[in-house]
Amino acid sequence: MKAQIILFLIVLLIPIQSVYGHGWGLDTTSINMDGRQIDVTFELPMYYDEGSKTLTISAYDKEAKENAKNVTFLIGIFKDENMLLRNYFFASEGDLMIKVNPSEEKINVDAEQDSVLGAWYATESRPIEISGPIFNSGGLYHFEIEIRTIDKPDNIIEDLGIFIADVSIAETVSFEEQSANNEKITFRMKSY
Repeated sequence: MKAQIILFLIVLLIPIQSVYGHGWGLDTTSINMDGRQIDVTFELPMYYDEGSKTLTISAYDKEAKENAKNVTFLIGIFKDENMLLRNYFFASEGDLMIKVNPSEEKINVDAEQDSVLGAWYATESRPIEISGPIFNSGGLYHFEIEIRTIDKPDNIIEDLGIFIADVSIAETVSFEEQSANNEKITFRMKSY
């Protein structure tokens, strides 16, 4: 019995390196690039509600202990096996923030575009905004990401592979019913 307790305590004391919130609003994947480990994190709001949402993608260089610089991402967004978007986006400081305005209209990207890969990027006065049928409902969103530049804007990288992230947005639906006493009762249902 004593040996089991000691073994249990040892297991509790072993340091666990990385714990990520895979799937529910957040997903992280690691990329090995010439001996450097780059962590790419995808984050969406965890709950679906009406209005705009912010998609955040970050590239962090674990060796340098700072965000990667001059990263161009090729981002594909899918839902229910349908491609919603596939475009290049540039993040000079490794953090890419995209404001998404869900609508039923055709996809439209509003931002500046570079001359190297045609990547969309934000300026101080003009953020990246996408409108169209993206994040207009809860559920599972599938991302396929490629890093195409890093360190320098014209340092084009080939064949690092496609990195996958799956992120769920919970959707809450409310509806009212009447009880046997004719009282209104509100029910809520969450779906992922």
